[in-house]
Amino acid sequence: MKRISVDIGGTFTDCFFAWDEHYIESKALTTHHNLALGFNSALDNACEAAGLTRE
Repeated sequence: MKRISVDIGGTFTDCFFAWDEHYIESKALTTHHNLALGFNSALDNACEAAGLTRE
C-alpha cells in the first residue's frame, strides 16, 4: 500500500505516510504565506524517517 495524507492546520502541517512496510507520522510548521512550503517540509521529514527520497 502506498498512501500519503497531509493535513494543513493553523499551527502545524501533519503528514501520515504509508509506503509498503513503512508507516511514518511527521509534522512541520504551517507556513501561511505559502502552504506548499509546510506541506513539502512535512513530506520531506516523512521520507527521511522512512529512509526514502522524494524521487
